Amino acid sequence: MPANELTLLLFSLGAFQGVLLSVLLKVKYRRSESDHLSLISLFFALLLAFYVAYWAKLGTPTYLWWVQYLTFLIAPLFYFLIRGMSIQQATKWPTLLHFLPFLVAVFALYMPVSPMFLFVLQPLHLVIYVVLSFPFARGRQDNVRRWLFVPLLAYALLFVLYSIMVATKTLTLEFDYLIAAASFFFIYALLIKSYLQPQFINQLAVEEKLSTYISETVLSQIERHFRECKPYLNGEYRLNDLSNDLSLKPYQLSEIINQKYDGFNKLLNDYRIRESIHLLNDTNEKVIDIAHLSGFNNKVSFYKSFKKVTGKTPAEWRNAHKRPVNISMD
Repeated sequence: MPANELTLLLFSLGAFQGVLLSVLLKVKYRRSESDHLSLISLFFALLLAFYVAYWAKLGTPTYLWWVQYLTFLIAPLFYFLIRGMSIQQATKWPTLLHFLPFLVAVFALYMPVSPMFLFVLQPLHLVIYVVLSFPFARGRQDNVRRWLFVPLLAYALLFVLYSIMVATKTLTLEFDYLIAAASFFFIYALLIKSYLQPQFINQLAVEEKLSTYISETVLSQIERHFRECKPYLNGEYRLNDLSNDLSLKPYQLSEIINQKYDGFNKLLNDYRIRESIHLLNDTNEKVIDIAHLSGFNNKVSFYKSFKKVTGKTPAEWRNAHKRPVNISMD
């Protein structure tokens, strides 16, 4: 058998192995911790099958071209794994925005957009997710997250090397095979380890539960700080201020807040609206004064936020809910 045909046969077997691993991981564990790995295995298998069809010059129907951009899904899945985020958490808004680049790539693929756009976007996207994942893997020498981070880093670096060689027209078929083989070696090594060593999946479960516990603990700390210290009354209060108050990194706070409030500004507005409702019900302060006393910088944003939350203007709310003031006759 010619060397080229043997190589393609081995890659074809690798694609089949990826599909098989995807099924085995899901069937063997039947738990959310294996969902990420099962999907990663399936997506890499589809990518490898696409490459084999390209190398063998079999011709790929246009409706399957999107397969080559599954890297835009693989990188976020690795990121969610390294963060300890479950599939259920990953499919909540605004976390779904992580999958937007894949949709953009698929849309651009069938539109009159320069191919250079997607050619640059793919390696850049992988590098971005390496950077995003690094803080969660840093300093964990014996931790499962290190095992997860290394394949992502290796795949990103190899993809960047591939892109550079394509751009400089130095890529040969042999190097193409070599880069692909190295990339899939790192990924499949992780997947096979996951299947053969149940303790690895169990550790993933522990990491996910620990991450959830930490998120809930920090969120409780944030809400207690808001209730007791009322920092939201300061119209200039920012995420960096909360970071200083709680001695936590801004990016950590942002990610935890997003899980419940869809953003720091939403958190601020929720507490400011609660404060304004209290003042409307229990005081005779003017509406414009209540806006500033509640932490809003201007009347327009106050009215807009208040109506969005309550369905009423502040004046309408006061007329409907204001408590009578007891006047002493002594």
